[in-house]
Amino acid sequence: MSSEVFGRTNNPVRLLTFVCDKYSVRLLTFVCDKYFEGAVDEIKEYSIAVHALGRPESFDPQVDTIVRVTAHALRKRLEDYYRGAGAEHAVHICLPPGHYVPKFIHTSDLETAGGESTVDEKQNGQSLDTVSSRGNGRWKGGLHNVAQPPQASKTDNVSALYDAAGSDSRFRVRTGMALLATIFAISVCVLSVFAWKKWNGRVWRESSPLTQSAVTPGYTSAKILRVMVGNTSASYIDGGGSKWDSDHFCSGGSSFSVSGHAIQGTGDPQLYTSGRRGVFHCNFPVPPGTYEVHLLFAETSGLDFATPEAFVNAIEILPGTPHRMLPIRIVVGHFPHADSNGNVWMPERYFFGGRLSSFGGDRSKVSDDRLYEWHRFGHFHYVVPVATGGKYTLKLHFMEHWFGVQNGGIGGVGSRVFDVSCNGSMLLRGFDIFREAGSEPLVKSFQHIDPTPQGKIEIYFTPAINYPSISAIEVIPE
Repeated sequence: MSSEVFGRTNNPVRLLTFVCDKYSVRLLTFVCDKYFEGAVDEIKEYSIAVHALGRPESFDPQVDTIVRVTAHALRKRLEDYYRGAGAEHAVHICLPPGHYVPKFIHTSDLETAGGESTVDEKQNGQSLDTVSSRGNGRWKGGLHNVAQPPQASKTDNVSALYDAAGSDSRFRVRTGMALLATIFAISVCVLSVFAWKKWNGRVWRESSPLTQSAVTPGYTSAKILRVMVGNTSASYIDGGGSKWDSDHFCSGGSSFSVSGHAIQGTGDPQLYTSGRRGVFHCNFPVPPGTYEVHLLFAETSGLDFATPEAFVNAIEILPGTPHRMLPIRIVVGHFPHADSNGNVWMPERYFFGGRLSSFGGDRSKVSDDRLYEWHRFGHFHYVVPVATGGKYTLKLHFMEHWFGVQNGGIGGVGSRVFDVSCNGSMLLRGFDIFREAGSEPLVKSFQHIDPTPQGKIEIYFTPAINYPSISAIEVIPE
C-alpha cells in the first residue's frame, strides 16, 4: 500500500504482528506495496524472498520453500478472519493459491452474485488450500468482480486502470481500497490483541545450538518434484502449501483410485486416494545433483493388494545432502510454520490416535509461540519414516495447555503424568510437564536414536495420570 495511506495510521505493519508472524507481515506488506505502486510485475517469489523475507540474492525457490510456506499460512489467516470477525468488511483481501498478487474482493459484488459466489478449487490449476473446505473442494467467498491492480506502464493514465468510465471516481475507489485494507489490519489487531507476539528472545528450559535448516544450501541446481502417481486430473495443494502435480512421468501398469476410506497418520488423505500398480516405471527429469526420494504408500481399507504387483500412491523428490537425510520438523495443528531461525515446520503427520486442541492462554512471552498453539493429547503415537544406517537426535516440544492457575485451570504438579518411549526404549518415565516447566515451553532432547530395521522412529505416549500431550517433534540426522 502507498506510504501516503500508511501514514494515516499508527504503524499498521507493527499492528499486524498481533496476528501474524514476522514473515507474514513482511510478505503482505511487500505485495500490497507493489500492488498500489502499479509494480505488479515485481511480485515474484524471488523478489518476495530477497526483498521482503531477507533471503540472500542466491535464493533458489526450488530449494528454499519459505515464500510458499509463508504465503500458505497467510492465506489461511485471511480466510479465517473473513469467515469470522471480518465478514462484514466492504472489501476482502485474497491471496489466490499459486499466486502472490493480492486481490481485493468487493462484498457488494459478492452479494449481487448471490449463490454463485463460490469458486471451484481447481481454478488456475491450483487447489484453494483451505482447511474447512478441503473435503468438499469448494472455497466459500469466491473471486467475483475482483478489483484489478494498476499496471506499471499505465500509471500516468488513471482512466486506463479500470474498465468503467469516470477516472476520478475510480481513483477514489482505489484509495478507498487501500484505506479499507489498512482498516482491516487495524481491526484484526484490535480483535486479536491477546495474540501479540514479541520478537525478543527468551531462555528456554533447554539450551542447545540451532538445528540444521530445512533448506539445503549448496545444491541450488536441484529441483523439487511432487507427483500423485496414477492421478491424471488436477494438481493438489497439501496442508503445507506444497503443490503435487498430476502424473505425467510414469508409464505401464494401471492406475487406480478410491474414495470414502479412512487414511490415518496424515492430514492429506487425498495423496493416497490414487496410485499406480502392476509393472510400471517412472522417469523424472531433474538436473544432476543429490536428491532425497520419498515413496508414499497406504494400504487403504477395502483394497486388495494380495498380489505380486507393486504399487505406489505418490512420489516426492527433494534436493538432498550426500549421505545425510533432511531434518523432519512437525508442528501439531493444521498450518506450516517458519520459525525465527528460518526452519520450516510442516503440519502434523505420521500420527495415530489422540485428539487436537488449541491453546487459549497467553503466549505473548513465548519465542516462536506458534509451535505451541496446538497440542495432541489422549492415547496416541507417531511412526516417523527415516533412512536406515544412521543415528538421529529426537527433540520433543512440550507446553502445559490445561493444568495450573496460569492457564486458568485447576491442578498443577501431578495432574498430568505419562511415559514416553521410542523404538522399545523408555525415554521419559513419570514425566510431568508442569513439574519441570510450569506453563512455559519445555524441550527434551535425546541423541543417538537408532531407527527400526524397517526405517521407522516410533514414539509412544502412554498415560499414567490424565492424558499425555505433545506440541512439536524434530528428528535431526546426526
